[in-house]
Amino acid sequence: MVKRKTQQWRALIIIFVTLGIGGVFVGGLLPSFVSVTGPTPTPTPEVCCPYHHTAVVVCASDCEGCDEDCCDYTCDGVEDEAQINSAFEVGRTVQLSDGTFNVTAGYVNDDGSTYAIGIPDDSTLMGEGPGTTIVWEVNSVSFAAISNEYFDSGGSNIAIKDLTLDGDDKGYGIYLNETDDAYISRVVATDCDYAVAASSCDYFHMTDSTLYGNEYGFAGSYCDYGSFDGCVLRDNTRGDSAGRGAWFNYSNHCALAGLKVVGNNQGLYFYGGENNSIVRCIIDANTNIGAYLIYTDYSTIADCEITDNGANQPMGGIILYSMNGADYVESCAIRDCHIINNDA
Repeated sequence: MVKRKTQQWRALIIIFVTLGIGGVFVGGLLPSFVSVTGPTPTPTPEVCCPYHHTAVVVCASDCEGCDEDCCDYTCDGVEDEAQINSAFEVGRTVQLSDGTFNVTAGYVNDDGSTYAIGIPDDSTLMGEGPGTTIVWEVNSVSFAAISNEYFDSGGSNIAIKDLTLDGDDKGYGIYLNETDDAYISRVVATDCDYAVAASSCDYFHMTDSTLYGNEYGFAGSYCDYGSFDGCVLRDNTRGDSAGRGAWFNYSNHCALAGLKVVGNNQGLYFYGGENNSIVRCIIDANTNIGAYLIYTDYSTIADCEITDNGANQPMGGIILYSMNGADYVESCAIRDCHIINNDA
């Protein structure tokens, strides 16, 4: 009897293996015809939005491919600064999606100046690259698209990166006041009165940014220990002869390196200050002057290519100027530069 039952079990096992079910007993596997996957799982926000777990995400009204599960705020295309400023009330890092954000002057400083987006201390505003565009709303007044939140009392440790600013022929792209440790990187700004402006901002840093088609690319007053690396300042020609790639007013210890300063009315303009440096820059085809240092002491221009400047007003490649004598332009050095074909 025992032998017969053993033979019956062997027969059953052979049948199961033949049908492909024997893995249940032998290998612990389900039959090949049994589905274990179920429905396709919905991607989590961390999968579809890589920044979602580290930033407050604001999506543009025209964002293509934005998943509503990824958007903490969704703009409607009108006064989008409201959603962006609300995001800073939730977290200190705000991520803007691809697409266009329309902003207007919704906030007023004590001095009467206006701004759209106010960045608090210790905060970052970042886009996803040039496709993240902040645009002035049609017919809006002149204002700053981005400013430090506490403009009148100053700020610190602010970062703005990976976005485009389109000024609609007016206003400031970025205007920071009394803000130390500010970092601007990979920003494109065009069609502004002032693409990027800083007043009394120490340790201001701008890298790999392009400022073009403005009246002033960068304008800084009383800004010490700044650095500007790998930026392009081009075709800033609005405002007749005033169009400047960069203007530094009474600023000290500012280091400019690896800039391309091309096609502006005036390339680089320093008024006052000391211990500034212009190194490894290309200064080319600026119609009035390449580099102008007035009342600027102990500064250096080195390893630069300075070519074809001064075509419209023959002022030349480099001017070191003092109204009252050499005492106002003291110990400046120009070394290892190629200064070619400038009209002066």
